[in-house]
Amino acid sequence: MDCLVSVIVPVHNTVEYLPRCVDSIRNQSLKDIEIILVENQSSDGSAALCDRYMSLDPRVKVLHLPVANASVARNAGLDIASAPYVGFVDSDDYIECNMYEELLEVIKCNDVDIVYSNFQTEYLDGRIDRCGKNTGRIYVRSSLDVLKDMMWDKLNCSSCTKLFKRTVFSEFKFPENNIYEDRIVMHMWILQCKQVVWVDKVFYHYVERNSSICHLITPLNRYHYFMAEFSRIEFIEKYLLFEGEELLEARNRLIRICFSAFEEFVLLTKPRCFQKPIRHMRAKFKTILKLPSQELETFYRKRIRKIVYFWPIYYWRHFS
Repeated sequence: MDCLVSVIVPVHNTVEYLPRCVDSIRNQSLKDIEIILVENQSSDGSAALCDRYMSLDPRVKVLHLPVANASVARNAGLDIASAPYVGFVDSDDYIECNMYEELLEVIKCNDVDIVYSNFQTEYLDGRIDRCGKNTGRIYVRSSLDVLKDMMWDKLNCSSCTKLFKRTVFSEFKFPENNIYEDRIVMHMWILQCKQVVWVDKVFYHYVERNSSICHLITPLNRYHYFMAEFSRIEFIEKYLLFEGEELLEARNRLIRICFSAFEEFVLLTKPRCFQKPIRHMRAKFKTILKLPSQELETFYRKRIRKIVYFWPIYYWRHFS
């Protein structure tokens, strides 16, 4: 059977949530889909459940990987995806039954490579946060406007709220060395497009779990977040995304975020245990000091200069 959309689901120790997730995809109003469950090193019964779904539904394919990594799983799914369009769902989340039918119609009618929609965050205590006005309207936007909103975090960068032409992934796939993979690569995919379409409607249900790897506050987590945000600084510089005062504001905002992530990293660990990440972050900071003095907030210029050139003294004064 020729399918129209390949839905890729990385699965790692989410057996409690997996039935709702997979059933929400199997019950899509668009039937011409394939569901690729990429199980990676689960120890809670998720692997067996994936195999059971494959026996129940011929549209389900299952991969078992020897490494626990969401980006590796998504890339493995892309390698075997057969449909011209691709979507992603995390295995602890779920989607509306008409998500892919509506997004597919929009992406075809407007002849674009990417369409995105709204999501709502659902907490375990029953609280719900919604984004967007949810008017149901369709907006054709320039990629420049979308990129600017993404750099300001006015627009979420999750791959899960979007539908892509499979050709989008020809040049860039998910980076496999950072847990904030969407924050590193989404803007590169948007950059390839002339226009992107937004459907102002909630299709995706994001389930907030404290045990989710992106929400664990660990040294490694903070290092990955620093590197993801710094990649955005490099991106706006390389592609001249902003200019004038807007550039200064956007750049300094990202520098503040990187500085906070660095401080959190150091507070969580002993530097001798993570010397390589600290050297890496300090090297990134050093490139910022090349900016003209008037283009970097004085407080951060002084602090970053001390981190780069007088690190032992800075650490002793602020963290010991």
